[in-house]
Formats: sequence, structure tokens, C-alpha cells
Amino acid sequence: MAELLEVRNLSKRFKGVRALQDVSFHIRQGETVGLIGPNGAGKSTLVNVLCGQLQHDAGDIMLEGTDFSGMRSHQRCHIGLSRTYQIPRPFPDLVVLYNVIPSVLCGRKDSSPNLEEATKEALYYLEFVGLSDKQHTEARDLTIYELRLLELARALATKPRLLFVDEVMAGLNPGETDKAVELMSSIKQTFGVTICWIEHVMSVLMEAAQRIIALDRGIKIADGTPEEVANDQKVIEAYLGSEWRQYA
Repeated sequence: MAELLEVRNLSKRFKGVRALQDVSFHIRQGETVGLIGPNGAGKSTLVNVLCGQLQHDAGDIMLEGTDFSGMRSHQRCHIGLSRTYQIPRPFPDLVVLYNVIPSVLCGRKDSSPNLEEATKEALYYLEFVGLSDKQHTEARDLTIYELRLLELARALATKPRLLFVDEVMAGLNPGETDKAVELMSSIKQTFGVTICWIEHVMSVLMEAAQRIIALDRGIKIADGTPEEVANDQKVIEAYLGSEWRQYA
């Protein structure tokens, strides 16, 4: 698989507090890569830097060999980077359909649908994630599970090449978690999008990811197959605990 994203020696500090330090990794086209670590490890900071919500202090970030660190968030979206948020960020006073239409209109730079076409596309993504029956419901009235589905619909509507998914399972019950896992599999099969998936439900990533990257206190401590990472002593001590030795 060809290399899609390359990160070299990425560092970020907040008033002297190290959030990321010399983080380097790559993601290949078509991969699903898990990103794990304890709270405060730097996972969301990393995604915020890559998607343009934060500016890094040092390092290089490249998409297919082209440095995009000078781009603003919307420009990064135009070249194919999209994301969901750990805490959903809808337009609460707008109905679900009107939450997705802007993603269609403003997503990829090479696409310029009119409003009628954008509405049809938005409805397609809502149907795909299972929210078509909520299209006229104000976003403020959705459940946490439905809000996470809306996050995915909005991200997919930008037609991403690389999708960052930030804890899509958080706050879900077991039944909703199973449905979300099935949806993520369908996203992969239908759109062929490359995925970087932050998740605390390690059992999900053991099944879904080809590789897992582990962070601890802003430092990359492991990068390998799910089995390799689950049995890495640094990861066990920092995050997983001894029960994950079953994968040895």
C-alpha cells in the first residue's frame, strides 16, 4: 500500500507543558490505524494538529509527500482530511439535514454542487448512517448515539481520503457499540477511506485495525500490529494492564 500520511518529529507544547514530543509515524492508503493511550496521552491533540485546529511547534506533516502544515482547517478538508469529534459539535438549532448540507457544499474543493444536489447528497449520507428518519429533527434533540452518527455523516459528506474518528464508541451501550462497529466496517467497504481511529475500547481495535499506535504523555511508545502492541510491555504498563497478555 502506498504511503498517504507521514508525520515526522511532531511536537506541541501548551505553556511549557509537553503535549506531543517528537512523534513520528505513517499511515498507508487504505489502512485502518488505531490510536490508543491513557487520558492525557496526546491523542486528541495529535488529531487537532493534523486537522488544523492547533498549530504544531516543530516537525513535518505530509500528505502523499506534500507538506500541508501551512494550510488552515478548511484547506485541509479540501485536500481530503476530515474528522469527527469526541464531544459532538452539531449546529444544535438546525435540523439534522441542515447540519450535513454544509459539509457537502464546503467539503472537497473539486466539488461544487448546487443546493438541490447537495441536499440529495446529504440525504444519502444520512440514510447510510441510519439517520434518514431524523432529517427534520433539531440536532439538540438527538441521543448521544444519534449525535455520533451525525458526526460520521458530516465527516463522510466531505468525501475524505483520510478520516480521523475520535472515540465514536464513547457513551454508548453494548447494543449501540455493536451497531457502531458494523457501521465503521460498512464505511470502510463502501468508501474505501483510510481511517485513523482513536478508541478506548481496545477489543474493537483488535478486530478493526491493521496497525495500532500507542501514545503516553505525548510520546509514541509503540507502533505495530494489534497483537504486537497489546503485548508491548510499555503499553501494558502505561495503559492496558496485564490481562492483554492473552494475545501473546
